[in-house]
Amino acid sequence: MKSLVLALLAGFRLIAVGQFTDPDVEDARLAEAAAATCFRVISATYDDSLLTARRMESAVRAFAAAPSEESLATARRAWCRARQVYALTEAFRFSGGPIDDEDGPEEWLNAWPLDESIIDRVPDSPVVSIIENPDEYPVIDAELLARLNMKEGEKNITCGWHAVEFLLWGQDTSTDGPGKRPCTDFTTAPHAARRCRFLEAAATGVVANLATVAEAWRTGDSTNYRGTAEARPADESLRSVVKGMIMLAGFELASERIGVPCETRLQEEEQSCFSDTTSDDIRGNIAGLVNLWKGSYATVSGQKVAGISLQYLTRVRDSALARELDARIADVEEAASRIPDRFDNAVVSAPDAPGQMALRDLAAKLTALAVDLRGFAARMGRPFTAAELEG
Repeated sequence: MKSLVLALLAGFRLIAVGQFTDPDVEDARLAEAAAATCFRVISATYDDSLLTARRMESAVRAFAAAPSEESLATARRAWCRARQVYALTEAFRFSGGPIDDEDGPEEWLNAWPLDESIIDRVPDSPVVSIIENPDEYPVIDAELLARLNMKEGEKNITCGWHAVEFLLWGQDTSTDGPGKRPCTDFTTAPHAARRCRFLEAAATGVVANLATVAEAWRTGDSTNYRGTAEARPADESLRSVVKGMIMLAGFELASERIGVPCETRLQEEEQSCFSDTTSDDIRGNIAGLVNLWKGSYATVSGQKVAGISLQYLTRVRDSALARELDARIADVEEAASRIPDRFDNAVVSAPDAPGQMALRDLAAKLTALAVDLRGFAARMGRPFTAAELEG
């Protein structure tokens, strides 16, 4: 009898707790869970980016040790795969995080556009490149490239994805495919050995810089960036996440990476111009935004990272706003699926040509998403000033 009474009392307490849960407490719990999910998605994506970059570095080293058309093709595929994963991480930029804060390595990873003549011989250029100048640069290594990066100007880029890309593909001088650098540039051409060393050093730099960011997001360290972010109020952390999403969608993608090339109609404004993979970059960037919104990511190894999402938190707080953002994101995904694979062909075509129109439509929908995300922040009580969202 006593046990029955105790069980009944326990049941009444559970019912009472369920009936009188403070809505503010529950909202705070959901916000903390959504922030934790964002951190897990970000950390897992950077870990994968580092993993695939290391595979690229290994393929580059194998090619430099024994250059052949086959090993060159393998290195190019490894670059493309690593680049696809890195594209997802750009949704985490512009948030004052470890990738592009004042000490962040972003400009050593993804700076563009680059002046190819700084790195290697370019036809009709008066510039004596680093590769051609063993007297001034007798040793080519990752430290040298980091020291020279953007030293004499923003286009004097010696590090990062696009330095590796240029060395693997060479200049892209046509609209019928990527660059066609021959394997002989690394075997019998003048300065072939130095070209190999530059390529290896650039790939090593990508890995080293990504490693610092991945470590900053790793769990279990109260002193790294993630530990500091976890100690902040959840809505403050989520505000930083949303700021990054706004900046990538509106400023970086819609304006810089799509708008400027479409307006200038210049092929060299294409970001991944040597490999002709810019459309893949853009789709990857958008997939990274969706991963944050939906709180879900499938790792390279096939594991699923998921939890309480920004999307779910918004549904609880404002279901109409959640539906509005769901629709806007679906519009962006649909528009991204229609852009041509050959970004350069679309850019140089007339403004009313199908490729240009598809890109401009995507840019418009990305801009609309950025506007709605600004409204989202305001309706959640944490609006952004114009100055906070300047590029």
